[in-house]
Amino acid sequence: MQKLSFAVLEKLIEKKATSAEIDVLLYVSKFQDRYGYAEGIYYRNVCKELGLSYQAFYDAKNGLVEKGIIAVEKNNYTDMDITILNNEFLDQESFKRGYLNTNYVIFSCTQFRNLPGGAKLLAMDLMKNNLAGGASYQHGTKDFVRKFMRKFNICRRTLQDYLKELRLLFSIGIKDKKYFITIRKFAVEKQNKQEEEKYRENSIDVAVRRNRIKVVRTEDRKAINELLKFYNKDIDKMFGSFSLPNIITHSLEIINAGVEKKKWKRTIKKNLIHRLIRKEIGLDVRDIGFEPVNG
Repeated sequence: MQKLSFAVLEKLIEKKATSAEIDVLLYVSKFQDRYGYAEGIYYRNVCKELGLSYQAFYDAKNGLVEKGIIAVEKNNYTDMDITILNNEFLDQESFKRGYLNTNYVIFSCTQFRNLPGGAKLLAMDLMKNNLAGGASYQHGTKDFVRKFMRKFNICRRTLQDYLKELRLLFSIGIKDKKYFITIRKFAVEKQNKQEEEKYRENSIDVAVRRNRIKVVRTEDRKAINELLKFYNKDIDKMFGSFSLPNIITHSLEIINAGVEKKKWKRTIKKNLIHRLIRKEIGLDVRDIGFEPVNG
C-alpha cells in the first residue's frame, strides 16, 4: 500500500514535520500493508536509500513517534516494525477520505529530497488536487497566499521561498491574478516496481535477515515471491497475522531438528516453506496443485 492518507498529511503540516521525518515516513509507506503496518524496517537500508546518517534516521524516527504519526515496535534485534497511524485502507470509506500515491517519482527524486521540510509539505498538499492526473491547480493569488500562510503558519516571504524551490518540480505561473500550477511530467512517472511487488520483496528480505540466512539463491527468492503472489488473497484474509519470518523460522526448526541452534544449517527449502504457508493459511498441505518455479 504505497499510500499516505490526507489525514496523515494534515498532521505532518500541523506538527511541522522536518525534511528528514517526511523522507523516512515516505520510505516506510512503500512497505506497509493495508493496516499501515510495515514489518522489518532496517535502519541501514533507510540510511542508504535516503542518504541519512544513522543518528539522523533515529532522530527522524523518534520525532515521528513524538508527533503521534507512527508507532514503533522492536520485535527483533535487527530491525523494527513501524505502523503509520491513521493510514489504514480497509474498505471503500477509508479510500474515500483521500490519499497520496507515494509510488510517484516526485517523492524519491533528488529535487524533492533536497527541499526544506515546509516546501516538501507544500508540494504534497498541492498534489492533493489531482495534479498527478494532469489537472492544473488554479487559485486567486490573494486567496492562495492567505490560505497557505494560515495553513502553514508562515509569513509571505517564506511562502514565496517555498514556491521558488518548487519550480524544479512544478510549473508555476500567474495570469489574470490567478496562480496556475501543474506538475512536471517526470515527477509523476511511476517507479518500475508496483506496490505489491515491493511489499513481497521486502517481506522476503525481512524474513531472510531475521533468520540470519546469509545466502539465498535467485531461484529460491523467485519461488517464495511467486508463492506470496499466488496466495495473496488467502494471506490478506488473515488480517495482518501472517508472518513470513515466522514461517521460515519454523522451516529451519524442522530442517535442523535435534541440532543445537548455533549449529543450524540456515537455508531455504522452497517446498517445505510452501507446505508451511498452506498450513498457516488453513489449506490442506496434502493437496498442493501448485508448486513454485524450480520447485
